[in-house]
Amino acid sequence: MKSISIFSILLLAIFCFVGTGFAKLSPQARQNLYKAQLLLDDEKYAEAATLIKTHMDSTTEPVDAQIFLVLGGAYLQTGDDKSAYDTFKEGFGLHPDNVHLCRNTAVTAYKLERYNEAGRFLEKTYALQKPADPRTLFQAGSMYYKGDNFKSSVKVLQKLIAQTKNPDKEWISLAVHALLENGQPEKAKSMLLRYLEQAPEDSAYWKLLAKLHMNKEQLAKTAAALEIAYRLELPSQQELENLSSIYRYTEAPLLAAATLERAYGTAINTEQALNIAALYASAGRINKAVNYMDHYSKNTSTSLKKGQLLFKARRFNEARDALQPALGTKDAGEARFYIALCAWELKDWQKAKQELNQIIDGNFKKRASGYLEILLDIETAQMESVE
Repeated sequence: MKSISIFSILLLAIFCFVGTGFAKLSPQARQNLYKAQLLLDDEKYAEAATLIKTHMDSTTEPVDAQIFLVLGGAYLQTGDDKSAYDTFKEGFGLHPDNVHLCRNTAVTAYKLERYNEAGRFLEKTYALQKPADPRTLFQAGSMYYKGDNFKSSVKVLQKLIAQTKNPDKEWISLAVHALLENGQPEKAKSMLLRYLEQAPEDSAYWKLLAKLHMNKEQLAKTAAALEIAYRLELPSQQELENLSSIYRYTEAPLLAAATLERAYGTAINTEQALNIAALYASAGRINKAVNYMDHYSKNTSTSLKKGQLLFKARRFNEARDALQPALGTKDAGEARFYIALCAWELKDWQKAKQELNQIIDGNFKKRASGYLEILLDIETAQMESVE
């Protein structure tokens, strides 16, 4: 469930000085910030950071929020995420109404993989924004989710959805996942069904419903939801292969085969053709399976598979013929063993003995020896009956 994608947070570090804020600074602060700006423009980030830090350590006047922003941004440009985080957090502690310091603290906490802390600062950012941006609250829920704090993720996302007339599908999806992870499957289902009723043509909701059913191992319901989703939106080959697997588990091989045919279309390779044929065979559609192999797998490498399939269907003469091309391949030992078994089932004892004696493959020679011993007993019994 944790495979859900997480957003990208945009950094809001400020490197320029505009508006009334710059004018309110002391002459010394303005001078140092101006010098730092020149260094930043020349991409001399470490020197800029040193200059600003020296000013902060030497001044006796309160440090403006803009100074913390510039220093933190300079640290980020040098790759020193920890120092950037410490700077933004210290600055926000001194300027708790500054939305940029708050958001950048969240950003650097995220970069340091402090996801729950990032979530808390994003919640604070949302409270400071004018007007408030609902995407920030979604980002907070995402961070809590990534930090395995599902209870907080649920709280934030439910608040977001409740106060939004048309919530994004991504918000609902994350809320449903958070509810599931927080052990609230019925609330997750209730939320999803409410939005599914409003937008029944949206495939994303049907896919999410399929996940809910899959979590409860309700495979038939999972498949049904996916079938609806895939008729609303063209599925990928991987999605259809997964659906086929569900049908196999629910012992619906014909549906599994038909789904794989949808997945592969006409651009089908030998392995895929064999998989589909095997599904038809397991459903008792032997002719369909053989025809599929003949049409899509016209090479000697599939002769063994075809022969085995026909053997299991007790079509021994056809199986023996199908196995002949495999005698010239790496599967010769196994093919000859099955040819011998076909003769055995047809009570052609001489042919069975002949084929078994020709097996040299060590993997099958031992198995063949057991049949040869039985054949010897049969021959002995026949001789004794003649006498």
